[in-house]
Amino acid sequence: FLKSIQDINIQTQLQFSRNGHSVIRKKLKVPLLKTIKDELILHASRKELEAWKQKVEVATNSIDIANSCTSISKCIEILKSISNNDESDFQIPFLQHFNTWRSKECPTVKALVTSPFMANMACQLLDVPSVKLYQDSLFHKRYNDGPTPWHSDARMTPFDTSNMLTFWIPLDRIPSEGTGLLFVDKSHMDFALPFWNPMPKCDDIEAIIGNNVYERLEERYGGEDGVTNYMPMALGDFTAHAGWTLHSANGGE
Repeated sequence: FLKSIQDINIQTQLQFSRNGHSVIRKKLKVPLLKTIKDELILHASRKELEAWKQKVEVATNSIDIANSCTSISKCIEILKSISNNDESDFQIPFLQHFNTWRSKECPTVKALVTSPFMANMACQLLDVPSVKLYQDSLFHKRYNDGPTPWHSDARMTPFDTSNMLTFWIPLDRIPSEGTGLLFVDKSHMDFALPFWNPMPKCDDIEAIIGNNVYERLEERYGGEDGVTNYMPMALGDFTAHAGWTLHSANGGE
């Protein structure tokens, strides 16, 4: 089915255009996602130290400090030393692995992210004739990991465009009060927010914490009525959001 082309209903397309996000349900097959999950668990277990080094590099803005980490415990020690929180409250929002589709361990990931099926979905939502894959990214949200702060993906990518989207594909069922993404409605069209309220000059989304404007989004967008989520989500459901859509996630408690 990954070679097939399926239409997205007009309501979903309009929701994406108007609000900057939408959900597509029951389009991905469960056996496919289970195979992908198995591949990614193996990949992540072998690359865990690299994921922790990436956290150190982002937090310190130093590849040399990151490369000095010879163990996960050393990475955690460095992160704790620069954390604003008490050491006992130290949390990261997730571990992240980039471009897993390029790994020989993940052939099914490659089949999905380079498929005509996903490319056509993106073309329909963006209303463009063709698309190019930038990257895939595995977000490993573990039990007791912290919340993911509000951020937009396009700010952390090297593209001068608004024609960008992210598909978020959960590999487990997401309950109603789970760690699915939360989206700020219409924030992809809020050009005044980044113009008048620049974020910290780094790619660390955790550094957004403490920036008062971004901690008071409820005042700007109308409280809970301006935030949407699509939980619960079954296996086979996935969301799409525009590159400039503000989104976050709760902690893995």
